[in-house]
Amino acid sequence: MERAHLSPPIFESDRDTDQFIATFLMHHFPDQQDIEWLAHFKDAHLSDDEARILIHAREIGSFQIFEFFSFKDFDDFLRR
Repeated sequence: MERAHLSPPIFESDRDTDQFIATFLMHHFPDQQDIEWLAHFKDAHLSDDEARILIHAREIGSFQIFEFFSFKDFDDFLRR
């Protein structure tokens, strides 16, 4: 997935029931609704990765710092 520049899945596990859930997000493929929502941030001049981060956060309702590492321009984001 990394070679294809796709984010890895998000894993949630439950040791008590010996089950896990893998969630694959579609933030790499924004639809019309995503594009319209991102238009609210046009003055921020977001990079493609920043836009994907926002869509990711909107999809799951949160964003954790370790998830930043799955985005290519993380170092550039920190320099801002």
